[in-house]
Amino acid sequence: MSILAILRALFAKPISLDNRLKAMPLEDLPCEKPLQIRWNKWQVPYIFAETDEDLALGLGLVHAHLRGTQLAMMQRLTQGRLSEIGGPMLHELDRTLRLIGFGAATDECIASWPEESCRLVDAYCVGLNHYVATAYPKHAPPEYRMIGVDIEPWQRADIVRCGRLAATDINWVVFLGALGERLRPDFARRWKRMREAGEMEPEMFAKEAEGGIRALDEMLLETARAGSNSASVAPRRSESGAAMISNDPHLSLALPNLWLIGGIKSPSFHAVGMMIPGTPCMPLGRNHRIGWGGTNSRAASTDLYDVSMLPRDQIKSESVTLKTRFWRDRKITLRRSPMGPIISDSRYFKARPGEELALRWVGHGPSDELSALLGIMRASSVEGYRAAFETYGVSAQNMMAVDVEGNIGKFLAGWMPRRDEAWLKDDLVHRADDPSHDWQGVEKHTEMPWVYNPPEGYIASANDRPDYVKRTVGFFYSPKDRVNRIAEFICRKAKVGIEDFAALHRDAHSSEAEMMARELLIEIDQHSFTNPEIIGLIERLRDWDGSYLATSSGAVAFEVIVYHLVSSLATWQDENKKPARLAGQWGALKKFLVADLRALSPEDHLRTLDHVMMEAARDAVQFATWGDMHRVRLAHVLSNIPVIGRRFVIDEPASDGSRETLMKRAHGLVRSRHTATYGAQARQISDMADPDRNYFVLFGGQDGWIGSENQADQAKLWNDGGYMRLPLREETVAKEFDRVQHLKPRKR
Repeated sequence: MSILAILRALFAKPISLDNRLKAMPLEDLPCEKPLQIRWNKWQVPYIFAETDEDLALGLGLVHAHLRGTQLAMMQRLTQGRLSEIGGPMLHELDRTLRLIGFGAATDECIASWPEESCRLVDAYCVGLNHYVATAYPKHAPPEYRMIGVDIEPWQRADIVRCGRLAATDINWVVFLGALGERLRPDFARRWKRMREAGEMEPEMFAKEAEGGIRALDEMLLETARAGSNSASVAPRRSESGAAMISNDPHLSLALPNLWLIGGIKSPSFHAVGMMIPGTPCMPLGRNHRIGWGGTNSRAASTDLYDVSMLPRDQIKSESVTLKTRFWRDRKITLRRSPMGPIISDSRYFKARPGEELALRWVGHGPSDELSALLGIMRASSVEGYRAAFETYGVSAQNMMAVDVEGNIGKFLAGWMPRRDEAWLKDDLVHRADDPSHDWQGVEKHTEMPWVYNPPEGYIASANDRPDYVKRTVGFFYSPKDRVNRIAEFICRKAKVGIEDFAALHRDAHSSEAEMMARELLIEIDQHSFTNPEIIGLIERLRDWDGSYLATSSGAVAFEVIVYHLVSSLATWQDENKKPARLAGQWGALKKFLVADLRALSPEDHLRTLDHVMMEAARDAVQFATWGDMHRVRLAHVLSNIPVIGRRFVIDEPASDGSRETLMKRAHGLVRSRHTATYGAQARQISDMADPDRNYFVLFGGQDGWIGSENQADQAKLWNDGGYMRLPLREETVAKEFDRVQHLKPRKR
């Protein structure tokens, strides 16, 4: 990385859409037939191909064009090679990523692909590689030159590893946090409370973590499809008289967005939807017959085992070299047990003295998510959509679909380990020498119950416990707040339309927080306060209706009181009398906080509230509204770089939303101005009454190029509650995607 490359990125010149499109190679392409790519003003592509392989090649071209630097980063991330970009400070992160082993079953996965999947993946890689070879010598993004690495030729193995990265088990983030707590002498009590609450948001672990653990947490959250809202309604509940579906994934809010929007048409595929660069599939989308989406199920496809008691000849070691930028290379040793890699060799996964913790993950074995996701893009019914997931192993998702016949359905996709029902009752680590802790095979989605055309005429999913599955498949889920809010929203309407789903996406009301505020007021009103600032704080809380709109005054009062109450109760403190790492979990706050206050003696109750209300009033007086306190950062991922990172921040506006509102803007315990870095970052609404009624928007923009007019141009659209239309009718596409490129094959 040269000083010139850094300066070019720091002071990147604006570049127009038309100039960006000039980078697309149009002649002498390695395709069989001519390709047409149409673009709208948001730089969203629509690819028309005469063969399926040429469509995959076109997707490769488009992904490299829009997200080349993101692809280069993902390529190295999946292999644990970030030290080649960031230097020795990333050695431990690379060690951890290599131990996790996103490529552990690469060869077996590829061997399981049917011939068609192989052809499409190969064509996709040809497209990626051709774009980089022809466009990057003259048209490389400024951020690409800054990171100082080349995009290596993509192969089938890269596609497998990217798929496994997207299949990250979100429970790993829970493990990272809980293992640290497990070192404490009072862990048994804390674990019991965690299990009783039964609700946990992994992004709160990331916010409360420090150093390298936080970096790993946030990296896993960014790619693991950790949260989402999804809802569908049957024809009798929709304004159009047809089924409808809404998707609202929650991930990192950094730019570029993980998702990329587009449309495709070839002999076998005709769909619009959202894709993840590095894979030629649409996990969220719509074709002429079905609309589909879903949420992370929070089911656990992973267990931790203490393997310290196993014979040493069962532990295999491998020495690898971490190539390192700005420093000498480093050799490390990776160890593997029969249960999986020994993850406690990483400093991030804490073990008790004498323990060796192994990570057993379904994703370390072969499965074929790629063919499943290709299959859903041409499914013609809800039942056909479900059948397409036969080979889908990880990660476990609550998948949802609607079809033109009016059917709606939801099921748990993924291969779930069969475990003893007492699983994780007393600890989150199993003994490798105890047969009762072993897996008894895996259970596929076709063996589990599912939801199909429920009598209530709607389905809602928000990372909550999948009650339709009758056995234990996970241990911590999102609270029911969001799924209950969706149900309430739908049921109070006679009929639901596009505008209603759009309003649902923007909803920033928390009934659970409002109820908790009422409970707190009962406790506060037991005492007489005379301080004017405290009286003002109480009135703000009393007038609050549970709204987390940026204009709300009461949300500030509620949050600062909760912050100081947690800080003042011994049951929520660590050994330093500060809030424990798990104290910000909303499920635990709802279940235990007011109860713990009520359990105090009358004297302690008064003394605690005197202190809490005084401190909270001092904080709250600084913020007239929630938006003054609660911000969202619109920034490139390079904004995390020390010193120069601020240059990559575009804006930090006030934001609606909170930890468990539908318009999600996650935060932990807060008393001051803060920035939400995780939450809602893509939206879709599809109405099966009309193939053109599909609406999408991204938080930020479509283009990863710093300085592009499409880098963050959807931010205003997002804030205004707007969407762009992605039609399926070709005549509509021709009108709305007015920039046309004709790509010609090589002359033979």
